[in-house]
Parts: sequence; structure tokens; C-alpha cells
Amino acid sequence: MMSSNRLPTMPSLNKSLPGRLAPRTGRRAASVRGAATISKQERIPGKQLKDPVRLQGTHTYKLRLKPGADPSCSLTAYMKTLGQDLSILKMPLGASLAKLTNKTYQVVAPRIQLWDIWLQPSSLSVVDFGDGFIGLESKQCDLKGSQHIPNLNEVFNLLVSMRFMYQDGLEPCVTSTATIAVDLDVPPPFNITPKPILEATGNAAFEATLKIMLDGYMRNLQEDYERWRADPQLRAARAEAATNAAV
Repeated sequence: MMSSNRLPTMPSLNKSLPGRLAPRTGRRAASVRGAATISKQERIPGKQLKDPVRLQGTHTYKLRLKPGADPSCSLTAYMKTLGQDLSILKMPLGASLAKLTNKTYQVVAPRIQLWDIWLQPSSLSVVDFGDGFIGLESKQCDLKGSQHIPNLNEVFNLLVSMRFMYQDGLEPCVTSTATIAVDLDVPPPFNITPKPILEATGNAAFEATLKIMLDGYMRNLQEDYERWRADPQLRAARAEAATNAAV
């Protein structure tokens, strides 16, 4: 069993790699309205790249919660206040989510290990709201790497997205999907590695990292929701903060 405090490591090049990797899911996969997806044939918008590889991971987690009799403690009420400050919940694996303005966040993903190097995406992201929906999508991005590789900022385009769909009723639940996709002109000496191996290894690393990050975030959400529902003073403080933020 993989420890939540360790970054996932990749298999040796001598081991066989799958030709196609299906997205890993949490308790159950679900389609998420408005989730940012992009096919392998499409290029991520941004800089003009020469011959990029696509490294991409997507993970979905469905969280089921206990229904409550008090409407003021509903999941909808909780998610509306949470939507005003997603940074209330901490992210694992060294990732961070920092609120900059009412609509923008600085999102730093965990370091993603590829053999003996690492990549760390970050983005200025914009939050969006809808009926039963919260979305966070990148607008300006940065990609850091270990000292083995040169500056990457001119050779990549990046998409970072998180989506939360929630519903109340007899079976309240929150379904979240996170996606990280990178189009990257691979620098030497790594560009001599065949693309299928780079993509299969990169996709596995992205998905394994997203799984640990999103599952941890959603467990924090569950614990915070239970505290919020049991504590009238916390509910009042969050409601006041959400009202002030909306002004």
C-alpha cells in the first residue's frame, strides 16, 4: 500500500509499460459537468511548440455524506460557503491552494517524479460557480523542474482543472475531478526516449500523484463538513466571511 507521505515512483525502463492507461478513480468514476478535457489530437492553447509529448492525468473521487435534518446544515449551504474560499481545506503532498482575490487562486501541484527528475506545475486559476457546481481552471501557468533539466517555461503549455459537483437529498454527495495536462517539447537528453514510453510513464506518474492529492483533499472536505455541521459558531463565522467576500 502506498504511503500518502511519499511521492509515487515510476517503474524502471527495463519493465514493460502499458500501451494505454485508463484514468484511475476514487470510490467511483462519474462524469462531471464542465470538466476541462482535451483530446490527444488537440493542442493545449499557448506557445507554439515544435514536437510536444502529451503528459496527462485525470482522477475522479465521489464522496458520499450523511443527510442532515436541519436545512441550515445542508451540503448545499456548506459548499456555497466553501466556494468563497477553497483554501480553507489543505492539500497533501506539498501541494497548495492560496486565495489571491475573490475569483483567483494560486494552485501549486505536488512534485511529479519521472525516473530521476521531477516536474512541478503551478497556475494562476480562476474559480467559477453554478447550481451545484464549483470549477477552478488555470489561466497562467508555470512549470518547474529538477536541476537535471533546463528552464521549461518556453517549451510547454499546461492545463490545470478541478471540478466539484454536489447534490443534497437522501444521499448527499460531492464528485470531484482533477486534471493536469502538459504539452512539452522534451529537452535533451530525454528527447531520445521514444514518445510512447515518455507518455505512458508520464501519464502513470500524473495519475498516481493526482489520486493521492485529490483523495486527501476530499477526505479533508468530509472532516471539515462534519465539523461545520456540528458547530453553529463555525457556520456563522463562515457565513459572515462568505458574505463579506461577495461584497
